[in-house]
Amino acid sequence: VILTDVPCSGEGMFRKDEGAINEWSTKNVNNCQRLQREIVSDIWDCLKPGGILIYSTCTFNAHEDEENVAWIAENLGAEFISIDTRKEWNITGSLIDNNPVYRFIPGKTRGEGIFMAVLRKHGDYDGKMSKSNIDAKALKPLHLLYNGVEPDTIKGKQAIPHHSKAMSTTLDENEYPNVEIDYNQAIAYLRKEAITLNSDAPKGIVLLTYRKYPIGFAKNIGNRANNLYPQEWKIKSSHIPEGNTTIIE
Repeated sequence: VILTDVPCSGEGMFRKDEGAINEWSTKNVNNCQRLQREIVSDIWDCLKPGGILIYSTCTFNAHEDEENVAWIAENLGAEFISIDTRKEWNITGSLIDNNPVYRFIPGKTRGEGIFMAVLRKHGDYDGKMSKSNIDAKALKPLHLLYNGVEPDTIKGKQAIPHHSKAMSTTLDENEYPNVEIDYNQAIAYLRKEAITLNSDAPKGIVLLTYRKYPIGFAKNIGNRANNLYPQEWKIKSSHIPEGNTTIIE
């Protein structure tokens, strides 16, 4: 799966950011359309046959949205995937054709404006890894941001798990006591705020879950819980939905 949140003319941000209005022009729309096609073309070989491309923008014009995903399907070789949505989500479909695409328009849906389409690359993936012929020298300039699961950090006599362990698909959820939290607690945790767990929550390192999905670790000391969510990942935006919101299940 490759998610491409491509640079765009930003029409979906007009309500939130006046700077986006000042930067908009038809010339910029055309430049963005060309750049978006270049980006997807450049990464296309990274996607296995049968792989999924999620294309998204924060703009509304058909040049950067419907026309581009139709171009991807026709010129790069892909088929559209239809996603079941609920009527009450008020998602708008395509403006120019019958391809399944999804427009989230401010005032109709929660949040700011985005466009999304899902495509499957033609071909079948056999699950086998092919040998790479890439020259190792070409990899040297690449800056590695993240690789695998970080080891625990020893503080005193206790091992503090890295957040990457909570996000790993190989996580043994029985290694730590699981504590289910509600929506408001989950948002507070992801904002790196202080949280208080139920009185029956076990003390020590616990794995916090929301709707049964792991979201991170905390150290429960009884009257409060130390938030172990990475400081650099915390939510800073003030645009937080007030209630439990589900976009796609």
